[in-house]
Amino acid sequence: MAIELIDNQQGPVRFVTVTGDLNAHTSSDFEKHLIGVIESGETRIVVDGTNLNYISSAGLRVILAACKMLGLKKGKLSFCCLQDPVRDVFEIAGFGGVISIFSDREKAEAFSRK
Repeated sequence: MAIELIDNQQGPVRFVTVTGDLNAHTSSDFEKHLIGVIESGETRIVVDGTNLNYISSAGLRVILAACKMLGLKKGKLSFCCLQDPVRDVFEIAGFGGVISIFSDREKAEAFSRK
């Protein structure tokens, strides 16, 4: 199963909405997309997980790589609207201390604008 990635620019913040499962089969598509967004000059990125059903360690690896790239550019990567099972994976993997996670888009956008 493929994932769907949709970009939406809101001022200085780029939202990337992910639909589907982020696993070993789809993480390379997510990685190419996210790296492309960063290489285009975006430094304030919010991933909207409203329709993200599942994330595996391959997806977490992509997120860490993107965080490192953005860190070099003094950028921010955050997540919003995660479903409970996905949020649980983030917490179990210890991502709560690495990535900011927000309950809604407005809070994520406000954080990213700082």
